[in-house]
Amino acid sequence: MFVEKYLRELRKRRFSPQALYFYFVDVFTFSRETLFENRTLARSTLTTGLGFFLGFFAASIMLSVFVDGKVANEFFLISSLSTLLVFAWLILHLSLIRDIAGRPLQNFNAANTLSLLRLLLVPGLFIFIVHGYGKLSLATYLVASLSDVFDGIVARRFDQRTRLGLMLDHLVDIFFNSFSFIALYIAGFVNEAIALLVILRYALLLCGAFYIYVFRGPVRIQPTAFGKFSGLIVAVMVSLLILTKDFLSKPLADRILGLLGIGLVLIAATNLIYVVIMGIYNLKEKRIEEVQIARVAGEKGAS
Repeated sequence: MFVEKYLRELRKRRFSPQALYFYFVDVFTFSRETLFENRTLARSTLTTGLGFFLGFFAASIMLSVFVDGKVANEFFLISSLSTLLVFAWLILHLSLIRDIAGRPLQNFNAANTLSLLRLLLVPGLFIFIVHGYGKLSLATYLVASLSDVFDGIVARRFDQRTRLGLMLDHLVDIFFNSFSFIALYIAGFVNEAIALLVILRYALLLCGAFYIYVFRGPVRIQPTAFGKFSGLIVAVMVSLLILTKDFLSKPLADRILGLLGIGLVLIAATNLIYVVIMGIYNLKEKRIEEVQIARVAGEKGAS
């Protein structure tokens, strides 16, 4: 967990072992106090987690009856464990469940629930793609993609924007797309080049943001028109990829799959280059900001 007021002290002390020890003690104390101060929110968060658990249980029963018992067991086990880990993390990070102005919420809202839906559908999507269930894969992928659209609409329409939602928007994208392409590679939908380009892009994005935030200070990753448009293109291509291989004749599917493969390579390479450029730009911005802060501090000290 990252708490900026403690991270500032950690940076000053250059991440020494003693500073790291006190950082984690302070963060643990902060999480415990936040939990006791926001019991209503904690109960609402746990209730939302229970709702996801019951939803996955019902879906597993349907899979067991209409699809395959082994797949149903695998789906329920992995989805339930994912739900447990995600909501345990949320209970330790209740301080993030605040509105844009910094006020704590009383209830876990619908916008954040939709964001988590996309994240928690990742295990099911992975299982369906790897086991070759084309219709289930396509349905799950479309539901997850639509939840990504509607969480933003709900957040803006009902003023449900939160710090957690801003963070989840990017983290869920990383996990959802990375595991989707790993599954597509295992199932033979895409080749190594596409999978590696996509995973490398998200690895650079995640590691770069981690480095800048922890070692240089807060970084705000704003959604861009390029990012949204490229995300839409990838979603359409992946949907067509699943649809083509499962529903068309082999000769026609092979031709379309070849075109989709070329398109995915190009869009993945473009996204990778874009991430590198934006990373360099953000580092330069941080350096300029640090120089300005040092200059102001020097002027105050001189006066």
